[in-house]
Amino acid sequence: MPVKDASKRKRLPAGAAPNLDVETATTAAAVAIVARLIENPLDVAACEGIGEAARKSYDDGTPMREALLAAGVAGALVALLSSDAAKTTASVAAAGLRTVRWMVRGSSSIILDFVGKGVSPLVVELLRLHPADQDVQIWGCTAILAIAWLEDDDAVQKGLRSEGAVDAVQAALETHSDDALVVEGALGALLNIVTNNQANKQAAAGCLEPTVEAMRKHGKVAGVIRRACGVLGNMATNDAALRSKCVKAGAVPLVVAALKDLADEPVVVRSACRALRNIADDTATREIVGSIGAVEAIMHVLKRHMLDASVTQRASGALGNIACNHQGNRTKCGDVGCIGVLVDVVRTHHSNAALVERACHALVNITTNSPANHARCGDAGGLDVLVAVLREHIAHAGVVQQACGVLWSISANAANRAVCGKAGAVEEVLHALRMHKHKPKAVERAFGALANMTAKHSENQELLCNLGGMQTVLDVLRAHRRDPVLVQRVCRVLMNNNAKMHVACAESGGVELLVLSLIHI
Repeated sequence: MPVKDASKRKRLPAGAAPNLDVETATTAAAVAIVARLIENPLDVAACEGIGEAARKSYDDGTPMREALLAAGVAGALVALLSSDAAKTTASVAAAGLRTVRWMVRGSSSIILDFVGKGVSPLVVELLRLHPADQDVQIWGCTAILAIAWLEDDDAVQKGLRSEGAVDAVQAALETHSDDALVVEGALGALLNIVTNNQANKQAAAGCLEPTVEAMRKHGKVAGVIRRACGVLGNMATNDAALRSKCVKAGAVPLVVAALKDLADEPVVVRSACRALRNIADDTATREIVGSIGAVEAIMHVLKRHMLDASVTQRASGALGNIACNHQGNRTKCGDVGCIGVLVDVVRTHHSNAALVERACHALVNITTNSPANHARCGDAGGLDVLVAVLREHIAHAGVVQQACGVLWSISANAANRAVCGKAGAVEEVLHALRMHKHKPKAVERAFGALANMTAKHSENQELLCNLGGMQTVLDVLRAHRRDPVLVQRVCRVLMNNNAKMHVACAESGGVELLVLSLIHI
């Protein structure tokens, strides 16, 4: 998601914009002051008045900005920003940039109008021409932030890149590294520039070091840390080279420190957990993330923000990636109590399908090939919780896939296996198979769960027969008889079961079906 500028606002002093009281201004008055600026592009007071009117319009959700746009404010601002006065006098430049920022903020149509009139390169040029001026840097960077909010428009993003916006933002970060307000604005601009845009991410690779440096210098400033973690999270997404660069720049310990130092700030915690999740998306970086206290810090914020769905979803995602295919991190998650907390997350937010899916994914990765964690999940009441969410979200393929994955993993434990039938797990997994028979990933995990639940357990085998399990298994196999993985899973289920099941298989044409499946694969 792109970020909206939530930094401390530097507002104009009272009386800075004569002839327009923004608290009571009518549309007609605002339009009149645009006419003043059109007549005299150097009327800074008029520009400031328009900026205040735009700010209030944004805050209050009124259509004043649309009226200002219709009156020609974009062209008037282009004239001001391109004037010699703006290029030589920082206060003129700052007034124009501030008005641009408030005019375009959060409005796709206004952004496109301003970009179409050539505002973006003028913003970048003024940032370059006034590198030492705090106001120009703040308003210029937040203007870029507001324009780059339109993340899905390739033309806008390509324009910012080609016009030098990344270099201008990096210069602001480096030149004003001690100024939290400038740094926050610059990081916000950078965050939006690199959101879902691989070309912009590559262009911004040189910004990683100053981003990490900003975290070192402003580690207790929530706005800076939130945006810096957002930049790291975006840069690390689907890019192994940039993930490695984040680690080498020293980002991981600073993100973990943010989780500890700003644990009461949900927006920071969300951003930090997302950064850790994306950085820990491959084996090499996962090792480093797990070695410096990330698991413990995430566990702490999970418990602290248990009722906050957005925090728990991000934190669960981070734990899932950290534990993925890493036995050491898996063990650590179990040792510090993550399993019980994740079960509580699912129990607390059972109606939130996206969150349940994410938390169950974490449980899959933490419990896989870990007998100790199998037992911990069972002891925490995980089986009853998993069956309950399967019932509640049986139509949601993602929840079914992940919940069946956890059941597959933890039913390798004999004590858990004994509980499965009584808890209704066999019945719900069969229901899931029938409903999602054409979704291979959900089917694979459901078959895995059935195979483990019925292994060396005659009661569960009998239950599977009595619930019509043989017919369900064969029906699903017919849909996937050319898939070697799923055929193997079916064979595991059939191998575990009793003579009654074998007879039912033969009578239902299962033998012929298995032979045909083996021939095809």
